[in-house]
Amino acid sequence: MDHIPPLFGDHKGFTQAVSQHSFASKADKNHAIHLADRKSIGDDTLHRQIGSSGPAITMHDLPTPIRLRSVLHEVARILRKADRS
Repeated sequence: MDHIPPLFGDHKGFTQAVSQHSFASKADKNHAIHLADRKSIGDDTLHRQIGSSGPAITMHDLPTPIRLRSVLHEVARILRKADRS
């Protein structure tokens, strides 16, 4: 998600991009907000040192695939629009 903001315009991060972008639908924006709200879980998992204790998160902590698909659909829409320009 850290690499998506430039596609949405001049934003400093995913949360700012989500809050200021006009998504194709309110549902897509809600999915993006949900992902932005849980970004810290992914960051923690990626940057936590490997240790002997159990996993920091489980599969139940991950967002449903529809949330990521809706953001990727918006990215594809933006790229198609830019390609037509």
